[in-house]
Formats: sequence, C-alpha cells, structure tokens
Amino acid sequence: GLTGELNLGECTSLTSIGTGAFEDCSGLTSVDLSGCTSLTSIGDEAFYNCRGLTGTVTIPVSVTEIGENPFAGCSNLEGIVVEEGNSEYYLEGNCLIEKSTKTLITGFNNSTIPSDIKIIGDYAFYYCRGLTSISLPSSLTSIGSYAFRSCSGLTGELNLGGCTSLTSIGNYAFSGCSGLTSISLPSSLTSIDSYAFYDCNGLTGELNLGECTNLTSIGNYAFSGCSGLTSVDLSGCTNLTSIERYAFDGCSALESVVFPEGSTGWYVTQDETATSGTSVTVTDPSVNADNFTGQYRTFYWKRNA
Repeated sequence: GLTGELNLGECTSLTSIGTGAFEDCSGLTSVDLSGCTSLTSIGDEAFYNCRGLTGTVTIPVSVTEIGENPFAGCSNLEGIVVEEGNSEYYLEGNCLIEKSTKTLITGFNNSTIPSDIKIIGDYAFYYCRGLTSISLPSSLTSIGSYAFRSCSGLTGELNLGGCTSLTSIGNYAFSGCSGLTSISLPSSLTSIDSYAFYDCNGLTGELNLGECTNLTSIGNYAFSGCSGLTSVDLSGCTNLTSIERYAFDGCSALESVVFPEGSTGWYVTQDETATSGTSVTVTDPSVNADNFTGQYRTFYWKRNA
C-alpha cells in the first residue's frame, strides 16, 4: 500500500537497507536517500520489482556495498546515480558496475554496456520491457541467469557473434524475449543453460549453431516453445555431448535438425546420470526433428566422447 515517495532523507543514522526490504512495493514512485550520510550497504533485491519507480535514484557516496540486483524488475526506472567519490562502483550509461570485477550489477532501459565488461550478472535487465536494443562487447565471458528475461522490447537479431570470449549463457537468460527473430552465437560458447531461450516464439527459420565448435551442452527446455523454428544446424558442434530433456519441446514447426557429419555414439535415457541408454542414429535431419519433438522429447540425449 506504500505510494508516492519513499523519503529516507532525514535518516542520518541509517547504516543499511536489508535484503528485499522494499520488494514488490509497486506503488512507490521515487526514493530519496539524500540525507543518508551513514548508509554503507544496500542488500540484495532491496527494491526488487518496484515497478512504479521512475526517474533516477541517487546512491550516497558513503555506500560501499551493494548486493545483487537491488533494482531488478524496476522496469520504469530510468537509471541510478552514484555520487562522485564512491570508490567501489561507477556508472556507465545507466549501468552500475562493480569496479574490481567489471560486473554489471543492475541494468536499465537502453543501457550502454562498457567495452571492457566481462560479466552480465543475474537478473541484470530482468523485465526491462523498454529495452529495445543491446550492444555487447567482445570482452564478455558470461551472461547470467535471468539477465534479459522477458525483455519483450528487444526485436530483430540477437547478435552475440562478436562476443568472442563468451562461454556461457545462463538459465532463463533470454526466455520470454518474444521479439527476437534470430540469434547468432560465437564459437567460444561452451554451454547454453536450461530455459535460456524458452518461449522465444518470435524466432523463425533456422537456428544456426553450426559455428559453435566448442559447445558441449544444451540445457533442459533451452529452446522449448520456440514455435517458429523450422530447422536447427548443429553441424559444427563436434564437441557436443549433452542435449537435455525438452530442449526443443514445443517447437511445432521444426522439420530438420542437422548433427555433425559422421556423428556417432548418441543415446537417449531418462536418467540424467546414466552412462548408457537406447542408441539413436542422428544421420537423418527430419527423423532427428521428429525425435526431439516427439517420442524422445522427454529424454536426455548423450554422446560417448
């Protein structure tokens, strides 16, 4: 029931705002921390899902510890300002960056991501529906879980091909990004985690993973619900040894899945820890598509290296 401004400006003795302190206070429209001269820490998800917040929030210079995703889900917040003199964090565009690890703490609409950033943290742009485009640097090594989940304003191609150091895409990282129509991925990628592109129903045509020569695993439900996909190219994925259950479930238009030429040793099993199972031949792309969306959709696909 809290509405309007949250004014903590007179709280000169306040030292910390705890984890989830104002979570889901959707009626708040602004936060005043101007007089919090003793404030040193803001906890994880402290203002999580405060969708009514607009404008900017200014973080006092005294703050030296900021938890994970303090403003995740604040989809109408334009940005945050870190007062000059704070040695732990800096602001680039509308992104709060932790200096020592170059980790993106929180992202906002149409943010500029620094060219030397290595990690996009969990929930960084979660539910930022106003985010219409992103440009990701070559230095990026990982995209965290839920990082861009339900960013439905993202449209067109998701081009990760230039992220030549990227090795992992986390759980639910781009799930619900219904405006994406195509994806390009780099050869450095080793894993696509569970639900990474779940319900990206705007993806159409071919999903080309043929350049992902270092890819070893595709997680549960990774592309489930991508109903516009007609083909999947795994032709260059020579190191691929695991495709988990339901990875392409709900891909109702899927007609072709191409494995690397001469790929052998594949088997399916209901046991995640099994080292053997029912052998499958993967030479026929149309049969592969039928298997992934039909009788073997609930199975783990594994390959003996």
